[in-house]
Amino acid sequence: MNRFCSFLSCLVLGAAVLYCQTAAASLLYDPIVTVIGNGAAPVSGTGYTTTIHLYTHSTAAQVAPTSSVAYNSGGSGLRLVNSASATSEGSLTNNPALADFAAKGLPYVGTGYAYSGGYDAANVTASVNSSGTNAPRAIGRVDVAFESVTNARVLQTQPQTATYNNNNFRGANGGDSSDDMTVALYSAGTGSTGSTAGWRNFRTNTQLPSGTLTNVRTVETLGGRLFGSTGAGTVGIYLLDPAGLSPASLYIGTGTASPYEFALFNDTTNPFASEGFNVAYIADDNATVGGIQKWIFNGTTWTQAYTLREPGVLYRGLAGQLDPDTGLVTLFATSNEASGNRLVQVTDTGVSSSFTTLATAPTGYIFRGVALAPVPEPGTLALALGAVAASAGLCFRRK
Repeated sequence: MNRFCSFLSCLVLGAAVLYCQTAAASLLYDPIVTVIGNGAAPVSGTGYTTTIHLYTHSTAAQVAPTSSVAYNSGGSGLRLVNSASATSEGSLTNNPALADFAAKGLPYVGTGYAYSGGYDAANVTASVNSSGTNAPRAIGRVDVAFESVTNARVLQTQPQTATYNNNNFRGANGGDSSDDMTVALYSAGTGSTGSTAGWRNFRTNTQLPSGTLTNVRTVETLGGRLFGSTGAGTVGIYLLDPAGLSPASLYIGTGTASPYEFALFNDTTNPFASEGFNVAYIADDNATVGGIQKWIFNGTTWTQAYTLREPGVLYRGLAGQLDPDTGLVTLFATSNEASGNRLVQVTDTGVSSSFTTLATAPTGYIFRGVALAPVPEPGTLALALGAVAASAGLCFRRK
């Protein structure tokens, strides 16, 4: 048998192993996470390079990401940095189609996106969000495909004086369009003046009407509707009007909690739904009631079922997917430790569900928001395996 045939035989074996591992997992998405820092101890209020890391689901204690990409944080060009000390910054969200497919347990084929909000400033910019620094506010996105994150670029900037003036730009979301120049963009944050704060149409830099303008944290499009979280006023998840015609309405009131990122699902065994959803998971860092809260819609109101958490640990970043084989929801979250915080995975089997640490932030870096990247579904790998096997068989026949 020649060397080429030997090589093909190895491919057959490797593909078979990969196929079996993927088929057993039945999870169709890997977690991606915002990473902020430059390896040195973070200085309060200082902006550092924003990087997106991809890790493999279900694999504990990963030392390095499977794939990573950093935004430009050099001396020129459009850049994107975040404050490593601001716990509310660094939210990460997917384009609507990818998020919806994951919530339904369906494979996403093609290029998806993950959106970040931050500042157009150089790495290690002191007081990055201040009016004195006057850094433009920026929204960027990366491409997410099968087990890869690539092509980090800034899509739009707005002036500091009119956008989250002298305060934190916290989260961003955008549409499905591949056109970087026209895709819809939305933002969340706090401003020293009310007119610059809140949820915003970032393309036009207009405020979406809301009675809640302080401590606005995240924004995300799910099921064709725009939602956001806030930690002040009437705390909870809000339903927003992207056209800016109707004021925001409270979707899930979480009381004294401190909500950050969230994930919404539709349990088909529950006959009730609100805006197409009846199960919500909310990452919360309130010391008393925090964790990953599970809420269920009963036809009239949302009620909290229970909270998933590790002892003494709270969470801020969150993304999730439905396992199409088991019908269970698997969640990925970032923990709240001030340093060396973790990316964790938990499958909701009840209040005592166990957590797995997928990765720990290296020294001088911090994990923040979480989103998803698709992995090849078993059927795709089976086709590839069949093609390789057929080629190898041809080699053996020619031996």
